[in-house]
Amino acid sequence: MIYSEVLTFMDRDPNATRQFMEITAENGVTITTTPSHLLLLAAADGWRESFAVNIKLGDVLLTRGTGSVMRPSKVVHTRMVKRRGVFAPLTKAGTIIVDDALASCYALVRSHSLAHAAMAPLRWMASWSKTEEMPRGVHWYANALYSFGDYVLPSKYKYL
Repeated sequence: MIYSEVLTFMDRDPNATRQFMEITAENGVTITTTPSHLLLLAAADGWRESFAVNIKLGDVLLTRGTGSVMRPSKVVHTRMVKRRGVFAPLTKAGTIIVDDALASCYALVRSHSLAHAAMAPLRWMASWSKTEEMPRGVHWYANALYSFGDYVLPSKYKYL
């Protein structure tokens, strides 16, 4: 686990009310995220990604441990909740710790590595501009990619 700077927001609307998934692990960590958000789960070869809505009881979240170590913890409860405020930060690494659980910065695309590559131009633009302005709503670049992806991505990669 390493710190990764937040460069910009792919989506930011503090006043929006949406449906979220609340996912609780046996160690008490609870992450609240949109159903289409990618979470990074423990797997035999490191980690695997899954849309939050597809997380099942017994899946293993990677949670903050001591120091720089991630601690696996089994999912024991999931539920849909309504919450106010939508925030999708983009970090240099493309990952983020949310509520002590490891998550991808990305949503809507089933591949963290594909989404990370596609967002490279936005990371570059954000690191060059260094503006203090906080955009509201879906970033124009992310919106363009989502529209483009509707035409070129196979359905197995899309959140439906």
